[in-house]
Amino acid sequence: MKKKILSLFFIVSSIILANNLLKNGDFQKELSREVPDKNGYVDTNSSWIKHFNSGGAGSIEIVNGEVIAVSKNENAPEHGVQLI
Repeated sequence: MKKKILSLFFIVSSIILANNLLKNGDFQKELSREVPDKNGYVDTNSSWIKHFNSGGAGSIEIVNGEVIAVSKNENAPEHGVQLI
């Protein structure tokens, strides 16, 4: 029952707002080059950013409308390579 109510909430919200909350969901716009500040805030410029932390290294890029992420440090934690 809770899932139905939650689903209905999202459907009604999207109809009322008539706005896609997920910006650049089809990855047609390039990734933002902004980085999070010391508090973790970042203005993604209505797109996505790639962020490496905690020893994470690798690459994240858009290829034919899909995001390809490659981690190059197997010892880094799972959150070391992020798409925000």
